[in-house]
Amino acid sequence: MHADMKIGDLPFMISDEFPEHGAVSPQTLGGAAVVLTLTVDDADATFAQAVAAGATVQRPVMLQFYGHRSGYIVDPFGYRWAISTVVEELTPDEMQARAAKLFGGHQ
Repeated sequence: MHADMKIGDLPFMISDEFPEHGAVSPQTLGGAAVVLTLTVDDADATFAQAVAAGATVQRPVMLQFYGHRSGYIVDPFGYRWAISTVVEELTPDEMQARAAKLFGGHQ
């Protein structure tokens, strides 16, 4: 009916679909309403492990303007995950400058 899981020190619970109790999956909804973000020490290795376990690549792991190396997968149940590693810590001003350069000032 459900599984108790732990990522690092963070416990959480997941369950199967139970529409009669209001618990439905992204597949039933026609897409995920949220992105679950997992920050790990090695995004590339975790991403590869998820894909090997049946996840679908939505966007491969790459360096992002905000200082993270991240990519997006969809798990076999339809949930979207961002798997990320912090490569560099940026100030808000540095992040805004990079975003403006990347997006041409339109964010």
